[in-house]
Amino acid sequence: MKSWNKPGKMYAVTSILRNDRIVQTKFCDETPSFLAPLISQYRTDCPPSHEQIMSLPDEDLIVRKDDCWRHYPRLVVFDMDSTLIEQECIDLLASYAGVEDEVSNITKRAMNGELDFTASLAARVALLRGLPDDVFDKVKERITFAPGARELCRALKRMGCQLAVISGGFVPLATYVQKELGLDYMYSNNLEVHAGKLTGVTYGPVVNAEMKKELLLKLQSEIGCRIEQVVAVGDGANDLPMLNIAGLGVAIHAKEKVQREAPARIRHGQLDAILYLFGLSSGKVLELCRQ
Repeated sequence: MKSWNKPGKMYAVTSILRNDRIVQTKFCDETPSFLAPLISQYRTDCPPSHEQIMSLPDEDLIVRKDDCWRHYPRLVVFDMDSTLIEQECIDLLASYAGVEDEVSNITKRAMNGELDFTASLAARVALLRGLPDDVFDKVKERITFAPGARELCRALKRMGCQLAVISGGFVPLATYVQKELGLDYMYSNNLEVHAGKLTGVTYGPVVNAEMKKELLLKLQSEIGCRIEQVVAVGDGANDLPMLNIAGLGVAIHAKEKVQREAPARIRHGQLDAILYLFGLSSGKVLELCRQ
């Protein structure tokens, strides 16, 4: 496997995988900037280890089961913060309360799986008490979408997919992202407001790791598709249950724990690189992404 890190490593990897009866699908004549996808019959029993995949300096290697369903995704579920958008919205909210460093530290630990998400959310939300409810409008102005997010959602809609954002963030901001990207479903947390100010508590069910998985399965049932036709995309430890239950779970620029435990990971490519995992050529990807 040492040849992976030498010039021409794409061909070396191809040879290794073929020797182990893993087939490669090549989508263009030119070598892409990432190696995706290389497909095996059994995703979890493939020879390349996590360490070997992570050793590739500037490529993404994804190995997954080759069946007919991978060509026909029906439901794609996204996390929001640091996935569809580049920010953690609760950290932006905290900046208006003067507690950004404290909240950001809790957020990082929660996303790395060091803290219980529900408890950490309650602790962070408590620090937002007293903020005016128009703070959401200020935060919206600071949101930037992840590279490839608009293109990916546009392409998936053209492919007939249903799209959902299931976020551990907050409804006003998740609604904004839903509208901007044309998503079909949105689930997020509700912040209590009284007399025009945040009270520092949430109400209703908390969208934590288990809830994300349950909502994915609920949408799958309602849409009436196979689990193999469901794709989940996220970056945090609270995304792992839905990444692991979906037909294809993709960790995008994720925390180390998530990269280690997710079925697939993209470390270098942008969001629309996911389209290659459905067996699309570069030409078709460009056509689907075009405005």
